[in-house]
Amino acid sequence: MIQFPASAPDLVRQLINTPPSSAELLDAAMTGAPLAAQPIWAYFPIEQAKAWACMVLADRVLPSTGVQFLPFRGEEGRYDVVRARYRAGDATIDIAQTRHVIAVTVAPTDAGAEDVAAGLLRSDAPLHLTVVESYDGGNYGRHDTERDGLISPGWPQWLDALSFFRWSGTIAFVTLKATGGPTRELITADDASNSKWFM
Repeated sequence: MIQFPASAPDLVRQLINTPPSSAELLDAAMTGAPLAAQPIWAYFPIEQAKAWACMVLADRVLPSTGVQFLPFRGEEGRYDVVRARYRAGDATIDIAQTRHVIAVTVAPTDAGAEDVAAGLLRSDAPLHLTVVESYDGGNYGRHDTERDGLISPGWPQWLDALSFFRWSGTIAFVTLKATGGPTRELITADDASNSKWFM
């Protein structure tokens, strides 16, 4: 379980540290155990979550077609979340998404944040990840947009908004689900925008 600096939002904490009840279903899905059919209200969020996984993750670590994306309505009484868990080489990858935020967690890994990002994330240019805060054996940081400039000035874009959390053999990347350019709605990481996703 990743530890967080005091400033970390509750949404980020919940996406990265999967609640036990959700983890139990994800582990069952990994073993191929039969699960209940997905309700109709989950179809669109699941397809959107799959599309965002393809947008953010490098081809070599994409989930196979057999990986199940599971909806958790009001998970822990707080957020509608779609999650997936699968193996990629020696590591386990967890994907968790709300309406506007995606988190990708990898464990175990002893590599640095930039090295993990280079193998995990879909980016045409090197990412410069800078530690912002260290705490209790872990650290938090973000993509240094001052070094190379913003990809999408004036509009949210997922690489521009990329943050990471690292602790004890685990690293998680968190960002907004935004491609840059004008959007139909305000894309933010606040609770009000991310609590409800499912109809």
